[in-house]
Amino acid sequence: CGMATAQETWKPRANRRPGDEKRKPVGPNPYLTGEFLPVGESPDGRWQPVGSVVEGAIPADLCGTFLRNGPNPEFDFEGKPYHFFDGDGMIHAVRFENGKAEYLNRWIQTKRLQAQRQNGFAFAEFAEVASVEVEPGKMPTFYHSKYDKDEKKEYRSPANTAFAFQAGELLALNEADKPYRIDPDDLSTKGRMEWNVKHGCTAHPRVCPKTGEMFFFNYVPASKEDKWLYCGVLNPKGELERSFPVAIPHPVMMHDCILTENYMVLFDLNLRFDLMELIKEMQTGKPTEGPWRHHLELPARFGFLPRTATSDKDVKWIEIPPCGVFHFCNAWEEGDEVVVVGSRFHILHLDAFSDKAAESLNNKENEGRMTMWRLNLRTGKMVSEQKLSDHPVDFSQIDWSTVGRESKIVYAAEFAQDKDFGFRGMVKYNLKTSEVQTYRHPEGHVGGEVVFARRKGGSAAEDDGYLMGMVINRNEGSTECAIVDAQTMKLVARVKMPSRVPQGFHAFWLGAEMRQPRAKL
Repeated sequence: CGMATAQETWKPRANRRPGDEKRKPVGPNPYLTGEFLPVGESPDGRWQPVGSVVEGAIPADLCGTFLRNGPNPEFDFEGKPYHFFDGDGMIHAVRFENGKAEYLNRWIQTKRLQAQRQNGFAFAEFAEVASVEVEPGKMPTFYHSKYDKDEKKEYRSPANTAFAFQAGELLALNEADKPYRIDPDDLSTKGRMEWNVKHGCTAHPRVCPKTGEMFFFNYVPASKEDKWLYCGVLNPKGELERSFPVAIPHPVMMHDCILTENYMVLFDLNLRFDLMELIKEMQTGKPTEGPWRHHLELPARFGFLPRTATSDKDVKWIEIPPCGVFHFCNAWEEGDEVVVVGSRFHILHLDAFSDKAAESLNNKENEGRMTMWRLNLRTGKMVSEQKLSDHPVDFSQIDWSTVGRESKIVYAAEFAQDKDFGFRGMVKYNLKTSEVQTYRHPEGHVGGEVVFARRKGGSAAEDDGYLMGMVINRNEGSTECAIVDAQTMKLVARVKMPSRVPQGFHAFWLGAEMRQPRAKL
């Protein structure tokens, strides 16, 4: 494989935290080793030439930047509670132009990371809640709770989940915080967006390609006012236009939303937050799955909120059979009906990303299937629920210029179908012909999310471009960027990165046409 790079030889900071002396060490965590092992930043924050083109050739009409966000803890969590959702956000980027490519990776300089460096230690908040030791009859001590908010009592997130691009700004996102503005030219952090409200933004807002508005929500599971859900809109200039609470009966986790021409569509899967039930389990010594419980005895439901709404008085909820969806492709209106496409799971276990991962990920119920729902707004009933194929998939994708209007083509990553997190390939669904095409990574390779990159000078066809994603070569311990022709689903190129890229979350394609011209490579 060659000599280890500066990123690969980097070591995490010592992590001596208040309260550790009173707690027992936890066992090895699979999300801190192997292909999840954290790495350091690119030396001096400079772009590096890619390692080599392993197969094929980089197409000359691929022009823009591929970005991948994900958790990469700067502090050492060996023997400490850690959850895959908790790691500090790190961006890995590959910039393409004229058949050439270069690579850069940097931490997102969040308020959370800055506070950790100042304190000299870090907590993994998501893991801490489910891992606190409790004596019978006593209340738990959450040591992390005094460190997870800033001076305004607002939660400090790792910004480690996803991206959006709105009002000329690249945004790094996490469920529980406001977006961070990122400079795509050097991946430096320009700062957090500051609004005159305390709540944050989902990791998956939707930007309307026609108006430039960004629609988002934020769930607040520990609200003291029982205001557990907020919806908001940024105007085309990136300013907060409006924000208001939406009444729901219980605190829940929501991860994604969708847009139609007239509605923002919410999804309540009844993944409820129940801290008191968790505490009761801890006090009695019962095994616990954490504070998030997926209630399959209750129907899931879509919420249709008019895009011009200033309150929740006109939201309409339509129930569907119990299920879980974290990632939707698109939605559009057809007369009285709304069509929704996304990856449907039977049940969602959030412990699938903690130290219980092997047991939970080996559960076939954790594999999604691309599904189409039809919902009638006039009758308030679901018309149909159709599984589009048996391929186990998630991380739904589209040509983002089609947001809110009918999609002919949608994409997803296909699960590796082993007990480890990762994907074995890419899947393309033609919603008009029902044809399903796949691309599989080579043996011994496992990938992440794929994104659609429009071909420079190409047509408006939803597959006139490339699918791209990071792929880990388990045989060598190296990482490649796979480029696949979206029309033929045939490999175009495998580009080796100059340094290993750990497994992560969501990716994004920032096409050159989306921003101002810059100097050539």
